[in-house]
Amino acid sequence: MHPDLESALERPDFEEVYLRVALHSYNVYCGYFWRGRAMKRTEDEIPCIDGKGPDDLLGDALAKLVSGERTYDPGQSFEINLKRAVESLIWNHLKTGPG
Repeated sequence: MHPDLESALERPDFEEVYLRVALHSYNVYCGYFWRGRAMKRTEDEIPCIDGKGPDDLLGDALAKLVSGERTYDPGQSFEINLKRAVESLIWNHLKTGPG
């Protein structure tokens, strides 16, 4: 794990940043046209396409940053890194479906 990422995860405002990115991921996710695939809602009223919602993709994005599967850019803030990672996963989910 990149040292800057490790320190970002330990910051006192981590939860606040994570919630801002969660709202961003929800807005990006709901803003795309899903090419005929039906958007459903979970029991908690979270939008879901092919079994994945914005919260799932946000969790996947964070896991990929932590594991090193996705590169952490130390020149950007943790929030920007996480937003870019989740946007990429949402776009890939849009293009290819569940995977």
